[in-house]
Amino acid sequence: MLVHVPPAATATEPLYRLFDATVIATERLSPTFVRITFGGRGLDEFAWDGLDQRIKLLFPNASGGYPSMPADDASWYEQWSSLSDDERPPMRTYTIRDRRVGFRGVEVDVDFALHAESAGPGAAWAAEAHVGVPLRIVGPNARATGDRGAIGWLPPRDARRFVIAGDETAVPAMACILAALPAGSRTTVFAELRHEDDLLALSAPEEVEVRFVPRTGTPGAALAEAVCAAFPAVSRADDAARSAAADSDGIDSETEVLSEVLWEVPGTDPNTGGRIENDDRSAASYVWLAGEATAVTRIRRHLVRDVGVDRQSVAFMGYWRRGRAES
Repeated sequence: MLVHVPPAATATEPLYRLFDATVIATERLSPTFVRITFGGRGLDEFAWDGLDQRIKLLFPNASGGYPSMPADDASWYEQWSSLSDDERPPMRTYTIRDRRVGFRGVEVDVDFALHAESAGPGAAWAAEAHVGVPLRIVGPNARATGDRGAIGWLPPRDARRFVIAGDETAVPAMACILAALPAGSRTTVFAELRHEDDLLALSAPEEVEVRFVPRTGTPGAALAEAVCAAFPAVSRADDAARSAAADSDGIDSETEVLSEVLWEVPGTDPNTGGRIENDDRSAASYVWLAGEATAVTRIRRHLVRDVGVDRQSVAFMGYWRRGRAES
């Protein structure tokens, strides 16, 4: 899954750029999660716009290193794309968990889910990471102006009832969202995890209802069952509303669901990832879904087609799809 990186704000200052970072601390948060803190002068101009803002991490290539791609070179992506498979550093998407200015300068926290049975390059790297190890990050450029995008939490104005659902890949993003909820809102979280202790990484406020969904088989299946059961289909008397919702669903077929990593964030421009100017959506509730693509697509389809939730009030993001490596 490629996360769109907005175009350059000017010829010399892209909204996102390559940064050189170094591991300065690691902390095991739970059975599945480890927090890795990055620092170094290379992060002096690393920004954060909050919420579930996404970044890219470039992990060492097959030789254990990085080819020459200067951090201040705006053409780094073209250089990365042109490399051979052996030379190209694997690139994966993560969420900024925190960004602060500490004694040693800018520090950035990223929480990693360790998948012991099928570790990709990110989880494998994080399992062995220690202080002093370098890493390259594609993140928001503090010197650039404009909407940097890459944020999926964009509720309609006036929304105060929230439903948030995801698996372990979404926990860091969910934690950041929960920390920024408006006062007086009511929120229910569905989290499919292997271990209940992994909820510690979520850091949910006391007023938030958190429903632990234990994974018992295919990733995402239990999450889809739990959310769909919590919001049953409307009655036959409401078929007109359900039919109208189905007409605007935007998913053409089951083949599309099974073959694509689907992603739709109402309130954003699909070409730039930035906020739509004069967003006039208004609703009492908002749903945010992220995780395994087939599961979140099933949930979104149920909510829109069977329950009658306005499509413009549901953000769904296929962070990954079972059987397919992220690009």
